[in-house]
Amino acid sequence: MSINFKSSFVVFIMLLTPCAINAQGVLNSNPHWVMTKCPQTAEALSVHNSYIFAGGEKGVYRSSNDGNNWQVVNKDLHGDTDPPHVTVLYSFGKYIFSSVPDLSGGLFRSTDEGDSWTKANYAPSVGLTSHDQYLFSIPSGGLGILRSNDSGITWVSVDSSFIWGHDYHKISFTKPAVTGKWIYAINYYGEVYQSSNNGDSLSLIYSSTGGSNHHLYTINDTTLFATVLDTIFRSTDDGHNWKVIKTGNGSGKILVNGDEIFAVQGYKIILSVDNGDSWKTINDDLPDSSAIDDLAINDNFIFAGVSNSILLTNNGVWRRSLSDFNNAVEFGKPLSDIKLSPNPTKWKHYNT
Repeated sequence: MSINFKSSFVVFIMLLTPCAINAQGVLNSNPHWVMTKCPQTAEALSVHNSYIFAGGEKGVYRSSNDGNNWQVVNKDLHGDTDPPHVTVLYSFGKYIFSSVPDLSGGLFRSTDEGDSWTKANYAPSVGLTSHDQYLFSIPSGGLGILRSNDSGITWVSVDSSFIWGHDYHKISFTKPAVTGKWIYAINYYGEVYQSSNNGDSLSLIYSSTGGSNHHLYTINDTTLFATVLDTIFRSTDDGHNWKVIKTGNGSGKILVNGDEIFAVQGYKIILSVDNGDSWKTINDDLPDSSAIDDLAINDNFIFAGVSNSILLTNNGVWRRSLSDFNNAVEFGKPLSDIKLSPNPTKWKHYNT
């Protein structure tokens, strides 16, 4: 039997080229975002005990079935407006926290999935994070970092010996980040601080990323990310050195699901599966020119809070199945750089 090597080669290339050469097969055949029925724009999203919570100008809404249905949960939650404007949601232990950052608002917490709320003594304006038994947050006015050891009832300033100088009230920190035993904070000037004792002392380890609007995120015990306006930085040596890995039109929230790193950049949601070396836009069916306020993952879905859409009816909570990303590979890498298992590997074309 004779073999037509030319024809066989053409068939091989046709089967291999879409994924092997471009290495961009990431999505299933009909990927898309779907708008849920949440009746408000979500500035904050959080998950607690399989409930998804959405905070915004109408207070807090809750869904027990991944956004198919929502109910308002504002009992005992109050502020300068009615309903109160909620800008922060955070899950910690048995509590779900919400923040109403105005004069008659404050920090509230609930032990019954938002059916009722109790006011704590402090109103954070940026966000909450936790390490060991402690909660950490940033107060209004750039007064450093606060810590609570009783789940938000009382707060103390960390690193009381730190000398701020005349610009003390002008140095504003963003939400702290935690990885391993370390707590990190980045200030308005892009200076990164590190603590190994839950904030009792802070050491300046990097100065500076420059720019403004700084945020820190951690994904595991080895990698830190910082977003500074239109740039994403990465550090793999405990924050001592940083590398630019992505630039674009504005950046913000970063969310991690295993090897998948989701990030907000301008009006786009982008995805990396190689620790930030390469990225792909995953905006399919999201409304154009819409701000992405927050991201959350619950069960088998990723959620996005969308605002400022040209069509106001598109503002709200959008949802997408995580199974859309099951076929992700490292975007744009040559075939020789991708490990294949089993061997030989059968390639299949996924639309991108």
